[in-house]
Amino acid sequence: MENTSSTINSSSDRTPQSAVEKSLENSQIINELEERINSLESRNLFQDDVIDQLSEELAVHQNKISLLQEQIQLVANRIKDAGSPSSGKDDIEPPPPHY
Repeated sequence: MENTSSTINSSSDRTPQSAVEKSLENSQIINELEERINSLESRNLFQDDVIDQLSEELAVHQNKISLLQEQIQLVANRIKDAGSPSSGKDDIEPPPPHY
């Protein structure tokens, strides 16, 4: 009869250990998942910050490009106006005489 009671005690001892082991294993899995989630959240925040910075830089560059296009148009118009023969050939100086 002692054999039976010792078997019952040892089997009842194994069940709580398995539950404890499962609980520890689940706790480890939860901790790993929390770490992964935290890592992903920090990456996401970093990427959001970088996207905002790039967006601001893009807006600045677009403004600069617009200003440069306006300046190029002004220069092109000035060159066009300066090159037009509106006053005729009177403005052209004759070549100097050769000796």
